[in-house]
Amino acid sequence: MAEVIGLIGSIVNIIETINKANAFVRKHVHTNSSVRIELVPLLAKVTAFSGPLQALKLEAEFEDPNTPRLSALAHIDGPLYACESAARAIENRIDRIISVGSVSFGKILDKECVSALKILDETKPILELALVVDQK
Repeated sequence: MAEVIGLIGSIVNIIETINKANAFVRKHVHTNSSVRIELVPLLAKVTAFSGPLQALKLEAEFEDPNTPRLSALAHIDGPLYACESAARAIENRIDRIISVGSVSFGKILDKECVSALKILDETKPILELALVVDQK
């Protein structure tokens, strides 16, 4: 049961960060064309990642302790930890941009943010696979 609570907690943290990134992008995407070029891919990646996370969260919440449905989900703590770290990196970058007060100067997606998006891209298939395996 503790594993399920930890799993749900990690997923909720990542989802909250994704929602923050979505709100930021939607607010600033129409600032100018150079900002749009960086923000549209960010929005696409975090939005695509949100679906499997929501499904994993629901799967964990509806887990019956008497059935081993979450057998595959019990082994995704590594990818979830990587996703959580990546989400924090994206959130930190957004917080730094907000503290400056303007998104129209400089690059929005620095090296760390691009690496974080790559981690999300690489872990998404693992999370989707775990979800599919547990549904069988």
